[in-house]
Amino acid sequence: MSVHAARISTSIIDQAIGWVMDNWILLAIIVGVIVLIFVVLALLPAGKAHQSDDFPADSREANDLALGFIQLQNPMIDWNDPTATEIASSKSLQKALAKQWGLNTRDDWAENVQRLIGNRRRRTLWQELLGIRAGLAARLGRVPTSKEWLTAIREAGGSGKGDERKFVTGLMHYENKARKSAKKGGLFEAGDLVTSLDGYALGQAVAVCVWSVGMGLITREESAQAIREINAIARAEFDSWAAFGRSYVLGRTMHWSDAEVEDEFETKQTFEMVAFARAMNGDRNGPWGNLAWKE
Repeated sequence: MSVHAARISTSIIDQAIGWVMDNWILLAIIVGVIVLIFVVLALLPAGKAHQSDDFPADSREANDLALGFIQLQNPMIDWNDPTATEIASSKSLQKALAKQWGLNTRDDWAENVQRLIGNRRRRTLWQELLGIRAGLAARLGRVPTSKEWLTAIREAGGSGKGDERKFVTGLMHYENKARKSAKKGGLFEAGDLVTSLDGYALGQAVAVCVWSVGMGLITREESAQAIREINAIARAEFDSWAAFGRSYVLGRTMHWSDAEVEDEFETKQTFEMVAFARAMNGDRNGPWGNLAWKE
C-alpha cells in the first residue's frame, strides 16, 4: 500500500470514528430499539391458531380436518371450517389456488388428491435410505450418526456416495435444526426419529379437499369422505400428532430443498416449526394439543 493510500484509509477511519462520537446518542437509541423489538418478540405468546366459532373444534370431523392444520393455516383460514368460508368469499384466494394447484374442475381436485396420497411426494431412494436408518436405529437403540448410517447403506449394497450421501447429509442437517428449535414441548426429543416424509403430502391432500369446497368444485360431503380416507392412511402410518408433525416439517423441507443444505430452506423450516408448535399448543387453539390421535 502506498503512503498516499494509507493516508486516505486513515482519514476515512478517522472520519468514521468522528461521526460515531458525534452521533453516539442516535446510535444508542437505534440499538436500544432493535434490542427492545427482539425482547418483545421473544416474550410475546405464540399467536393463536385461526379457528372458527361456527364449527366445533372437538368433533369427529374436526379431528379429521386437523390433519391439514399447517397447510390450512398457510392462507390463514380457519382450520376447523370444512366449508372454507374465507376462500368462498375471496376471488383472489380462489384464483391463487387455481393457479398454484391447477384447481379448476372437480377432476382437478380428484387428480391432485390421488397424486398426493398415491406417491405422497415419495422418492424411492429416499424411502429405502430412511428404512435402512430405521432398522439400524432399532438395533442400536438410538439415533444413528451419519457415519453409521452411511456404513449401513454400504452394507445394504449401496455406495454411500452421490445422492445417497447428499440425502443423509441433508436429512440429518435439517432434522438436527428442527431438534434445536424445539427445545420444549416434546416436539422433537433427542431420541425421536423421522422414518417417513409422507406427512407433508397427506396434510396437503386434506387442505386441497377443504379448498375445493370453498371454490365450489366439490361438496362438503365429498370432501369429508375423501378426508376420512386420507386420515385412515395417516393414522395407520404414524403413532402421534408429534410424529406426524415432524414428518410434515421434514417432508416439506426436503421436498423443496432437494436435500441441499441452504440458509433459505433453514429459514422456511423455522416457520414450519413455529406452525408445528402452534398446532401442538392446545391453549392457543392448536388442535393437535387437544384432540386424540386415535379415537
